[in-house]
Amino acid sequence: MSINFRLTIWIVVIILVFCGVWWLFLFTQNKSTTAPSQTQNNQNISANISLELTTSTKDASDSALTSDLEVINNQMQNLDADFLDIQKTSAQMATEISVIKNTKGISVSTIIKNADNEIKQKVSDLNKILPRVEAAKKIPDRFRNNLLLSIQAEINQLTELKASIDSDTSMPDAIIDYAKLTKSYRVYDLVMARARIIMAADRTLIIASFMDVLGDKVWSRISVLTGFNVSTLNQKFSTFTSSISDASAKATAAANEVYILNEDQDNNLKLQENLSTIKDAENKIQTAITDISVARKNILDIVKYLARLAA
Repeated sequence: MSINFRLTIWIVVIILVFCGVWWLFLFTQNKSTTAPSQTQNNQNISANISLELTTSTKDASDSALTSDLEVINNQMQNLDADFLDIQKTSAQMATEISVIKNTKGISVSTIIKNADNEIKQKVSDLNKILPRVEAAKKIPDRFRNNLLLSIQAEINQLTELKASIDSDTSMPDAIIDYAKLTKSYRVYDLVMARARIIMAADRTLIIASFMDVLGDKVWSRISVLTGFNVSTLNQKFSTFTSSISDASAKATAAANEVYILNEDQDNNLKLQENLSTIKDAENKIQTAITDISVARKNILDIVKYLARLAA
């Protein structure tokens, strides 16, 4: 074999090796540049199915689901606040009504000042809840009208009592009027407890209505899925609908039982019956909130799954 022939062979081998190394280098570079893009895409998909559910999914209808969920979340935060108010009122009802204000050793002006401050706070609370009752959407009209009359009557009574106390000039008169204020706590606390429970029931029913609308939208998506095992989705949707139904039933029952409550007229037995009913209604609202939370979790799981399919 001549030297020139062998040299030619070596040159060809070197060229082939060089081309192979160069091709391998280009392949590696291309892979390294595309991998981060895929990782970023996975991160975006994960973000899209987070609790808030961004509206950047490919299916534009997901933004409608997201909007509905945001409304429901906001309403549930308000419902949680409603329940805290109920707990505060029922606890106050169980303790404040038995308090006898000690007026020994204080002046008439101090009694008047203390009474004015207490009345101002209570009238303020009543005025704050009035617009809420007026704006109620899901409770019967008779509930709304009854509450409005009760709240306004208590405002008028407290206003008249304040005028009477402010006009007192003697200690005996001031003590008598201050005792009337203490007794009026029973009426005030009952009015506030009834109003707050019925308003919490109204909000629960509003949330349930929102969830029904959201459920219809979600079911329309589930029903057209093909090529997927939707048994888990169907189970979650069933839990979702039953939880909404249970929440609505509990809220309605709570509103019904406090609607019929009347003032105890200083009858301690009637007072205890009212307290027991208020507590039972409070527990019903708490159960309704739990049911709503279960419904929200299940519908959110479904929406997350739909978002994955759309991404």
